[in-house]
Amino acid sequence: SIMSPYIKSSEKMDLIVKNWQVLADRYNGKFGNIVSKFSAILDPVDNLYRRFELKLALDGEVFLFTSSENRYFKFECELKYAVDIQLEINREDLFEKVSKFLGMQDIELGNAEIDDKYIIKSNEPDFIQSLLDSKIQEYFLNISLYSLSVESNAATKVMIMPYIHEDDVIEMENFIDFIRYFIRKLK
Repeated sequence: SIMSPYIKSSEKMDLIVKNWQVLADRYNGKFGNIVSKFSAILDPVDNLYRRFELKLALDGEVFLFTSSENRYFKFECELKYAVDIQLEINREDLFEKVSKFLGMQDIELGNAEIDDKYIIKSNEPDFIQSLLDSKIQEYFLNISLYSLSVESNAATKVMIMPYIHEDDVIEMENFIDFIRYFIRKLK
C-alpha cells in the first residue's frame, strides 16, 4: 500500500463505510459511499475513486462530513441563521510565527497550550474569548485541531478539519457532540 498522509488505505476506507453507516443509522442520517471513475490513486487499473459523505440533521442544522481516499476529513455546516462573525483558527506554523512577529493580530485566550499551538483571528475578539471556553479549548487539545473557520456572508458557514480517526465511531460521536456544543454557543 502507498504510504502518504493524504492516502487512506483500503482497510481504513472500508471502516469508514461500515462505521459511517452505523452513525447514519444511529442519528437518522444519510451515508453516501460514492465510487466514481477518476484518476484514482489506489485503483489505477479501473480508475475507481472513493469518497464518502455523511449528512446528519441535528439541532435544526444539516451537518456534512466528507472524506475520500486522498483528502483530509472535513466537517461543514451552513447555519440556518446568520451570525455576524468571522473566525479563523489554524495551527501555528512557521509562516504564522513570522506573521505574529511582524504584528499580525492574534487573539490570546490565556491558555499557553492553545496560545502557543494556534493562531486565532476574528472580527469579534471579545465574543471569541467567551465562545472558546475551557470545554472547547480542552477539545481542541484532545483532537489536535487542524483548522476551524466561521464565515458570515449571506449565510454563516462553519468548517472544521480535525485530526481524528474518522473511521472510529466513538471519536466521531465525540466530534459530533463537540460540534453541537460549539454551534449552540455560536448562536
